[in-house]
Amino acid sequence: MRTVIIAGLIMMGTLGARAEVVPFNVFLSSTNFSSTPDSFTIPAGKIYIIEAVQLVSLAPLPSNTEIRVIWTADNLTFNSALNITISDTFASGNLVWLPQPFRLKATESLLVPQNAVYSICRYSGLMIDEADLYAQAVPSELESMETAGGQLFANVKFGSSRPRLTTIESAVDIQNFIPDATGVEMAGLNRDESVVTIDQNGDPVKFLRVRATARN
Repeated sequence: MRTVIIAGLIMMGTLGARAEVVPFNVFLSSTNFSSTPDSFTIPAGKIYIIEAVQLVSLAPLPSNTEIRVIWTADNLTFNSALNITISDTFASGNLVWLPQPFRLKATESLLVPQNAVYSICRYSGLMIDEADLYAQAVPSELESMETAGGQLFANVKFGSSRPRLTTIESAVDIQNFIPDATGVEMAGLNRDESVVTIDQNGDPVKFLRVRATARN
């Protein structure tokens, strides 16, 4: 009888000891909606990574989707306001993902775009301690695991929802893990989850582990 063993990854930490990286939503609106602020300044000691924006605009609707930030060039003593186009179209209320995450550091700000009047401007992203920005290891844990159709499947829970690079490794003994060319990662229901697979290749014993590093 053939036995297939699936081993969890060797982690650089545990899920219970996560870096200070948390999902963080900012709600803003134009100045004629006095119950909601029209700007938000990144707190001291923090980095904010903008991942998506949701805009609800009054008529007339803008022609494109954009975000507006106050950004500081490190070689200058003053700030610059930037309007960044995310999409050449606009659909009120849609959540639009940035093509690439955009980072703001402490004292920089999120603003309401100027191309329309907005009742809702929601920035979605990650708030990170400056000290943790370059902490590369993203803890992860293999959860339910099974075999089917000549493949090993495992659900992976990551210690952070921040963007990451995942390496899938396998071994036929516990000592010699190498990157597995058959490894495939599929997105899970949430950004901190995924499903990974590798081919069994007829091996009676197979170990699987996952390593993840932050993609800044």
